[in-house]
Amino acid sequence: MLPDETRVNADDSEKVIFFLKDDMDDSSINIGGAWRSFEDMLKLSYLNSFACGMKQVPSQILGKRLLLSPFHETQMLLSYSMQGYATKNQKYDDVSSEVVPFQSKHKNLGEWIDSFGSFIPDNLVPVCYGGIFAATKAQINQHPSSVWRKMMESLSRGDNIEEGHFAERSWGGLLSPRLPEYQVAALRNFSTVIENPPWYKGALFIEV
Repeated sequence: MLPDETRVNADDSEKVIFFLKDDMDDSSINIGGAWRSFEDMLKLSYLNSFACGMKQVPSQILGKRLLLSPFHETQMLLSYSMQGYATKNQKYDDVSSEVVPFQSKHKNLGEWIDSFGSFIPDNLVPVCYGGIFAATKAQINQHPSSVWRKMMESLSRGDNIEEGHFAERSWGGLLSPRLPEYQVAALRNFSTVIENPPWYKGALFIEV
């Protein structure tokens, strides 16, 4: 159900677009998380203009029970890169039998974003792990169509490529409204930064 009956007649900019992938099986979740319902994502999108499909739950990381915040230190996040990718069932790397190499020609996430003329805010940005998210049309239109076209071309290089992991860590920063400074300060005071392991690079967390 929509959060408000008046939303049925929402103007075009308020429309919510969902981005999905083909696998939502719980066994495919590689981090501590759980899927949100469609209804919860829709409500969050109307409230915040963006919603992640996955919410974080406490999990064991570096020998501690931690709750990861969706927010990451931007500069640490932009330095993210990876040499290869392993899942529970298969592994992809730059010497695999795939037609294209896994690694990108861009040295890190920041350089990749710069390549199609976009940016994400300084300080803190959310990261939406899991590849499922939603955003209002107005938020999508904050960036020119050329940005999305260049991103699509980059992601079309292959099926299992480093750029896919760059994109996964970019959607929140590209499509979420910028946090006001008082919220940034509150998040910093409440959390600690985690730099390693590298797949959580720059994430805020709290020990529980």
